[in-house]
This record gives sequence, C-alpha cells and structure tokens, in this order.
Amino acid sequence: MARRIARVTRIIDGLLLGCVQVSQIRALLSMQVALLVIFGVHTAKAHEAAAEAPIFAEAPCVTVVDKSVRPSVSIAYNIAYDDVMLEAGDIPVEDAKTHQFFAFRGAIFKSGLGLAYFPHDAPSDAGVQLPLWITLADVKRAANASGDADGTGFSEQDVPEGAVLEDTPQLAERWLRIHPDGGRLPITLEQATRPVVWNVSDVPPGLYTVVTYIFSPPWNGWALRPGLVKVVDGTGDGEDAGAAGGADPAAVVDEVDSFVFSYQGRRVGGCLDAAPGTVVRGMMRVDERAEHGWQPWLDATEVSGERFDFCFVNPYPELTGSVRLRFDLEAPDGTTTYSYSPDLLTYLSGSGSCEADEEICCEGVLEALATGDGGVGAVGKAVADAPGADGVGGGPEPASSAECGCRLAGGRPIGSTYGAFGLLALCAQVARRRRKCSRRAKE
Repeated sequence: MARRIARVTRIIDGLLLGCVQVSQIRALLSMQVALLVIFGVHTAKAHEAAAEAPIFAEAPCVTVVDKSVRPSVSIAYNIAYDDVMLEAGDIPVEDAKTHQFFAFRGAIFKSGLGLAYFPHDAPSDAGVQLPLWITLADVKRAANASGDADGTGFSEQDVPEGAVLEDTPQLAERWLRIHPDGGRLPITLEQATRPVVWNVSDVPPGLYTVVTYIFSPPWNGWALRPGLVKVVDGTGDGEDAGAAGGADPAAVVDEVDSFVFSYQGRRVGGCLDAAPGTVVRGMMRVDERAEHGWQPWLDATEVSGERFDFCFVNPYPELTGSVRLRFDLEAPDGTTTYSYSPDLLTYLSGSGSCEADEEICCEGVLEALATGDGGVGAVGKAVADAPGADGVGGGPEPASSAECGCRLAGGRPIGSTYGAFGLLALCAQVARRRRKCSRRAKE
C-alpha cells in the first residue's frame, strides 16, 4: 500500500505544476487512502446497501397529463436481475426487498448517498434529505424481526429523529403514495414487465417527481425517475394541456457539474413547458457563503419553445465555492415556479483568457469583470466586505500564476473544502489550462 501511495503522489507531482503546495496534497491523499483502507476493510459487511434499484428508460423531460382526459400515468421500469433472497445483514421482515413508488410535488436531486427534495412553489436553500424510512410501523417491525444471532442487531434507537418520512414536517403534504405500503412490489424481472399505474384523478394539479422507495431493512434507499410529471386539469377539449387552466410553468435544468474560473462562463440550459409570455429570472447561491443567500445573475427574460439556454456569468466574483443555480419562471398570470440545477458547479478565482467549448461560454464575461468599483453595485460591495467562514474579509486574494487560481475567496485552500481526490481533478484541469496559456505565450 505504501508503494501505491508513493506512485500516486508522483503522478500528482506531475499534474500539479506548482498549483498548490504538493506536501499538503500528499498529506491529504495519504490520510484519505489510509482511512479508506482501515475503515473500508474493518467495517465491511455483506449487503451494506439497499436492494436492487429499478432502471428507468429515458423519459420525456416534462410529461404533461391532463387528468380530465387521461386520469392515469404509466410508469415503466426494469431491473437487472431478481433480488428476493435475503443475505447476511438483511432483516427478515415479510416485505423485505421490495419496491414502492412515490410522487413528490417538487424536484428531487441526488445528494450525497441519497436524494434531496426541492419545492417548486417556494425558494429552497439546500433542500430536504429524503428519509430512509416511511413509517414508524416499518421501523418497529424491523426492530422486532432483528436479532444479534443473524448479525443485524437493529433497534428503534438506530433510527434518528427526522429519519421517518411520515414524521418529517418539512415534507408534510409534499408527497403521496402511488400504491400503498401493503402493496409493495417484489424485485423480480417478471414484476418489472408490468408498468406501475399512477391514478391521478384525485391528484392536485402541479409538478411532480416520481421516485422509488427500496425497502431493504436496514439498508433502505431511493431511486430517481428522470423528468417531471405535470398534472393539469384542463377543459378536456383537446387543447394544449400545458397552457390550459393557468398550469404551472415547468423546467428541468441540465447538469452543471464542472470547475469554472472567474474569467469564464458556464453554459446552462434545460427543457421547458410553459405558456407563451413566460419570463425567467436567474439566481445563484454559494453553499460555503450561505449568509448571502440567493443572489440574482439573470434579469427577467422571456422564454418560449421547448428549451432555454443561457451563459451563466457570476456577477459577484467575490463569491466563490459550490454554486447552485435557480431559475424563477413567472407565467403571464403571475404563477411562479422555482427550478434548480440538479448539481453544483465549482466557481473559483483565477486569471486567464476565456476559451469557449461545450461547457464553457464567454459571452458577457469581460463586461462582468469590468464593472469597476469592486463589484456589481451594493450587492457586490456587501459580498466583498462581508466576513468569510473564518471571520475575516470575504474578498478574494489576488491570484498569481504560481497559485493558478486554486484558492477560494477568503484565502481558504481548496484542499480543505473538496478533499484530496476533488483537488486532484481540479488541478489536472488547471494544469491543462496552464499548458494552453504557456503555448499561447510561446506563439
């Protein structure tokens, strides 16, 4: 193992090209690898994960269902193999290793090892993590069926407060069962040949995300179906249901995960289902600078058609870190919905020239950087003067070519925020950009 770590550190030395102190990265990487070896080996147990998840085919970005015409939605899925046999560590409850389908009125995104909920009818900062248990009755059944002899040793005390869906106040009236707890589905190829039918006749109009709960105690989990289901209650006369009855404007934003420097923009787009005359406004929030909340980056712009595409340029270069984007869609009747990027982009201070590609855009970057007077008006000045996470001024330190922009605002080293492996990926990208700069300088 020591030889492997040494080999990896030599590779890092070649990639960094002076990006940050190599000794710090070596220490971070060595510690992270050591922890993986020690804890990964000694805590390994059989089946420490939920049972087999459903596989969803590509679905329309927004599926519009006029319940006055078609009162049900068919949800097709597949699985890789039958997963019904209990293994070591599984708790032998009657309905272990089953699927149950839910609909949440809002957006659902991957978050860490689980999923997080973001409402469409109000701005949300960080979303709400989906609990891994549905009811207290499930918890009690699992605890009663568990025992030390089979290696499970599970009790009700193992489920912390807030880990049961029916008792999570932030999600109250935000979700519904597509089929009941007593009707959970076995995880078999034969079962997956029959689509799940969601009866929407009594479902309030709105924007829904379908997810599958994997009941596999104690290792429960969730699986996300792509796209939104837009339930409307139109006239039933064949008109476009998406524009009928003041239906909520809907958008599904594309992934934005990437590293972006202050001299670059990030292409961002998404699919759209909204009435003519709908306008969109863009907002941004930096996780590490939560005290500043959501800040505007895109003025009201009319959108139409089935897609929108913009170039995100951070008007507050003092705000660096993990950025989530939000799009506020306002219909002609004033109905407003909030759509979010499903992941985060990493925005960093740096210097260089912008080169457009499939992810990077350059429109408006120079204008944003040349606003003068330290930012973009009052908001920009407030950001620059506000204390950072360490209590000192939040403005970025000037980035020299030796640092290659690998610092966050407030002087925080990236390694302390993103970890060794994220830092390695970042610095590999920085190295490529520095080699480009070097070649241009020679020319």
